[in-house]
Amino acid sequence: MDRKNTLWIVAVWLAAAVALKANALEITFLDVGEGEAIFLKSAGQTALIDSGNPLSGAVVTDFLKARGVNSLDKVIITHPHLDHMGGVFQILPRFTVKQRYDNGQNADPKNHLYRWYRQAYRNVNYQALKPGDRLTLGEAEILVLNSTQPDRSSWNKNSLVLMVSHRESRALLMADADASVEQKLLDQGALLSANLLKLGHHGHSDATTETFLQGVSPDFAVISINEDNARGYPSKKILNRLEEHSIKTLTTYEHGHLFFKSNGQCFYRSGLL
Repeated sequence: MDRKNTLWIVAVWLAAAVALKANALEITFLDVGEGEAIFLKSAGQTALIDSGNPLSGAVVTDFLKARGVNSLDKVIITHPHLDHMGGVFQILPRFTVKQRYDNGQNADPKNHLYRWYRQAYRNVNYQALKPGDRLTLGEAEILVLNSTQPDRSSWNKNSLVLMVSHRESRALLMADADASVEQKLLDQGALLSANLLKLGHHGHSDATTETFLQGVSPDFAVISINEDNARGYPSKKILNRLEEHSIKTLTTYEHGHLFFKSNGQCFYRSGLL
């Protein structure tokens, strides 16, 4: 092979590598204290899953502005508990949001915060997601595995459970779903294997069962939680269970923002994105 052909092959390989990097899926679990917010980016498109609480919503806006984000292609609120949806009151005035999604959860209209949320968030470009819905974000896909059911009163059980995939890489985001939702997904035969797992309900003992962990078999487990949590999250029993499975467990209060990137085969922990 002559030098000209060699240089051409190298140039093509480099171009392909640059394109793969640009289109790769990046996931950031933001350190929003007591709450949850997850930022996704793929092929220039962006999404925010949950928004922190009314105070830590400022952390989300600062993070986005620091990275030059002025608009979001998608915002998904997994359920309207204040530690997941509260940040929208700071995000909506500052960013253009092209599509808005949540689980369609209803609440007492006398609940002023929920009423304000509904008025601010569900007014334009809005859709309530249901199991089986698929959203495209650049080269990534977001599959809805769980949503609101008419016979459920628990907002946690009604949380959107999302599988985010990029080629062969899969991240399972459990919101505040508990063991009953985990079992339902297992009974339905849902493909839950993922090398990145965001634990349900901030590491509470009512989620992340032994059977569920075996079904997911993650390499990484992320817990979004504040230090000295008032409810005692995460549960030591759950932390021990993760350790027994040799799963690398990371909490936002210990590590700050947690950055992951897909190489098309799996997610790996990366530096600042």
